[in-house]
Amino acid sequence: MFHQLWASVLSLWEFILIILRTLPRDLDGLYKLLKHTVIIRYNIFRQRDFIQVFRKNVKHYGSKPCFIFEDKSLSFQQMEDLTNQLGNFFSAEGFSRGDVIALILENSLEYPCVWVGLSKIGCITALINTNLRGKPLLHSIQTVKTISIITSKEILSEIGSELKELNIKKIYLFDPKSTSTNKMSNGIESVSSSVETVQLYEKFEVCSAQPPKPIPYDLRHPVFYIFTSGTTGLPKAAVIKHSRFVEKNIPSQLVKFTRIAT
Repeated sequence: MFHQLWASVLSLWEFILIILRTLPRDLDGLYKLLKHTVIIRYNIFRQRDFIQVFRKNVKHYGSKPCFIFEDKSLSFQQMEDLTNQLGNFFSAEGFSRGDVIALILENSLEYPCVWVGLSKIGCITALINTNLRGKPLLHSIQTVKTISIITSKEILSEIGSELKELNIKKIYLFDPKSTSTNKMSNGIESVSSSVETVQLYEKFEVCSAQPPKPIPYDLRHPVFYIFTSGTTGLPKAAVIKHSRFVEKNIPSQLVKFTRIAT
């Protein structure tokens, strides 16, 4: 009887020690969870989507790095100005809320600018794997009813044959400034015979960096589509909405800076 009682006391004491050891971690986690929840609900109450949250951080961080890629970076203010120019340009091109534009682009500072800028005018970006070719590529573009494409000169020269099967009249090139003025390759010239190509950086020179006309607040509206790898069939699109972004990807505020994987 005594041994059983002593064993119970030891077990209880070990349990108390475990609680005491993990209590600081648990309290810290609880605090972050509550803070996370309060900020999310506050942003929803104030009708803030991730664009409004980002602009709040632009005011706060300004010239500090927002995105870093290799030896280059974009500050919060540069990101805001560039995405405003992109949004204003595509709005002037006739794109509007609900239009889907495919993004087939290598890792670069320009990559996040596209879907942030397009979301400012309500357009939805389809993030398509640059390695896709043939039927999987065409399926990814067509399944979300894409009406135009943003890509680079190099990728365009590789997917020209697939794009000829699509009813797309204009393709936008978003190469880094250091390469955007280089001469087009033969692959692009063959595509350009039937499709107009536009260098975005050249157009942005005359675009306003002021914020585009605000779109209706709707957390259910998609920001972008991402696709499965297609290992068990053709790629399938997953919808990432403003609500998902506010609740999952921006717990309190957009991170001070993000390093793009190379």
